[in-house]
Amino acid sequence: MSDVRAQRPFNIFDLSGRASRLEFTIVLAAWLAVFLIYRGVDPRDLTIPIIVGVAASAPLILTGIRRLHDRDQSGWWMLLSFVPLIGVVFLVFLAAGSPDERVNRFGPPARLLPARA
Repeated sequence: MSDVRAQRPFNIFDLSGRASRLEFTIVLAAWLAVFLIYRGVDPRDLTIPIIVGVAASAPLILTGIRRLHDRDQSGWWMLLSFVPLIGVVFLVFLAAGSPDERVNRFGPPARLLPARA
């Protein structure tokens, strides 16, 4: 029996299942938009931008882990995204990489999952 949570697309706060390229790219674009908006904030008071940055990074990290699952890789590889310069290249690699077309240890391919009702 399969887990129902793993069959819903855009379950950004769940580590089970797999994330498609589109899903990861949308979450990455939303994170980038938040980053650019809060980049222009007064540098003397960084409390709000840090809080917003951490809150916006959580869905990106969790979706990145599920994107790694779609490629049949361990989610621990997501730690590379924290390395300066290498992290940006790694996120682009995740967004552009081809998925594992077969059912793997993390579930069926994201493109085969039923749409939300």
